[in-house]
Amino acid sequence: MKNLLPIITITFLTILLTLFSCKKDKEKVVPAVNNTTSTATPTPTPTTSTSNLNNFFKQNVLDATQTFTIDASLGQTITGDQGTSIFIPANSFQNNSNNIVSGNITIELIEIQTQADMIWLNKTTTSNGQLLVSGGELSIKAFQNGEQLTLSSAGSVSIQMPTNNPVNMSLFSGSEDSTGFVNWTPTGTNVPLDTTGGFTFTIQSGTFSNDSLGWINCDYFYNQSNLTTLTVILPPNHDESNTSIWLFFNSIYAAAPALWDYTYNNFQSYQNSLPIGEQITIVAVSEVNGQMYSSFTPITLTANQSETISLTQTTATAFQTDLNNL
Repeated sequence: MKNLLPIITITFLTILLTLFSCKKDKEKVVPAVNNTTSTATPTPTPTTSTSNLNNFFKQNVLDATQTFTIDASLGQTITGDQGTSIFIPANSFQNNSNNIVSGNITIELIEIQTQADMIWLNKTTTSNGQLLVSGGELSIKAFQNGEQLTLSSAGSVSIQMPTNNPVNMSLFSGSEDSTGFVNWTPTGTNVPLDTTGGFTFTIQSGTFSNDSLGWINCDYFYNQSNLTTLTVILPPNHDESNTSIWLFFNSIYAAAPALWDYTYNNFQSYQNSLPIGEQITIVAVSEVNGQMYSSFTPITLTANQSETISLTQTTATAFQTDLNNL
């Protein structure tokens, strides 16, 4: 019996140590409870996917480009598919060496007459963050042997352009960035309606800061004092790398962009640029790993509004059809 007592004691101590060790191990894996509510803006999960959205818009612009071959030494008129008529007098273009060109030259023309096409081609109507009401957009460029030409000192182009918004306008020149986005600058040239209900105007050397022509818009500033900013929140994995958002106005002939805000990780309109009470549709398109997604969300603008949208799978054809049905 005396021999058993040390054995029992050792066994009892071993059991106690084992239980204590297990309890400690369990305590190590129990997470601490945090009752503090965070007020930080959540950051979307970074996406590692690839997107060809920029190439999508470049292809849309390429598909919309009409080409004409004319003799630069002769006065000629070209007419676009949507009815734009352009008269180009003889000897109106020069090359980079400031020599008047002769022989065949190529004229590239793009016509935008609808808000749907403004979005389809990513050519919205804002000037340094201010909303513009448009009467139609054009792009006119001249080339010879791959070199873009400029207007000669005596050169000009005379344009008769139909419009879906027959109101007296002003002429704006567009500056295009690498993504295709265009910012519009007023030229100080008034464009009144002509007898056909469209616009007739002439661009001469010096009308634009860049005599290579390019993007042209007939607009006026939308002046209203009761303005607001719109925030658009996207689902995870949709961000500025693979998504574009526009604001389609139901009763204003305009389309505005929403831009990515890197501070809050969401899309926003230009600050205080949108008229409160106006009915619009938030149009979004996203392309991830070859799959296209879109969203059409109708809203009425209120002060400091924030909208969370969802996107569903679509195709380029279906997206264009949905745009045209707005």
